[in-house]
Amino acid sequence: MAVFTWTPEFTVTEGEIGFKTLISKGESGRERRRSKASTARRTFKLAFKILTNTEIDAILAFYIARKGSYESFTWTHPRTAEVVNVRFLKDGLTRDWFTANSHKTGVEFQEIFTNEL
Repeated sequence: MAVFTWTPEFTVTEGEIGFKTLISKGESGRERRRSKASTARRTFKLAFKILTNTEIDAILAFYIARKGSYESFTWTHPRTAEVVNVRFLKDGLTRDWFTANSHKTGVEFQEIFTNEL
C-alpha cells in the first residue's frame, strides 16, 4: 500500500468524527434507528502553505497515481504518530501559485477501515 509522506506546515485538523446511522420514519411518525458502523469514521484536513515545484509535483503525482479518491493509502498523523488507512476525500485537488517556485495546496483524507481495503 502506498504511503503519503508529506508533512503539513500547520497542525492537522480533524474535520469530523461521524457514525453512520440509518433513520427510517414509520407512517405513525415514529423513528427507527439502526447503526451501520460500530466505529466512528474520521476526516482530516492538511494545509501546505509553501511548497516548491518539486514538492507540489510529487503530491500531485501521488494524487493522480491513487486516481483521486479511488485507491487507499496510509498516512501517519504527525501529532499522534498513529498510522491511519485513508483515501482522498474528494476527486479534485487544487493548487495556488505565488511565485514561479512557490505553491500552496490542501488535502482532505477520509479514514477507511480494514474491511474496505
